[in-house]
Amino acid sequence: MATILRNPELQSLLNEELDAFVKPSQSPDFRTKLDAKLAEYGATRTASSDLASNVTLLITSRIALGNASFGALSAGAAVSAAVANSAAISSFWLGSTAGSYYYAIFPVTASVRPLLSVAIVIAVVLAIVSTFIGILTDPLQAKLDIHQRRLRKLVNAISDDLNGKAGSDFHLKETYTGRLFDIVDVLSTVGRSL
Repeated sequence: MATILRNPELQSLLNEELDAFVKPSQSPDFRTKLDAKLAEYGATRTASSDLASNVTLLITSRIALGNASFGALSAGAAVSAAVANSAAISSFWLGSTAGSYYYAIFPVTASVRPLLSVAIVIAVVLAIVSTFIGILTDPLQAKLDIHQRRLRKLVNAISDDLNGKAGSDFHLKETYTGRLFDIVDVLSTVGRSL
């Protein structure tokens, strides 16, 4: 290598090639694009955990409550409604059997304070689950080659930026899927309250 680098013709050729490679990577535009791509990659990893915790909530709420909840808001509404209904039935003046029939016809609505309290508790539990669910989902994503595909897309987008190719967008679907759960959560909560 030292002998090759001492040759003036090869040294100038190498310097030209290195200059062509280094110039794009030193431009502020490249740095901005790189930061955006790395932020997107990091957000995707977080979104994967959020998605896994929302799917867990969806399954557990379906089993425990009988209806699917897509997020903390709808789960909080369902749990607080179930608690309010149970309390109303047990304290019905003709007994709990008559109360269950009465409140099947005239359902009880939970007040805002218990709903928000339960929703906050569920959101905290979801955050904790989301933090540790990667222990289960990361090996699964690695086995399904999801991590490698994501990383290849990132490397290809950065390579396109270094080579000066236009339109090297790097957007992954996982962040949109998580937001879709949030939208369905709000819509389902509003739909149940109407």
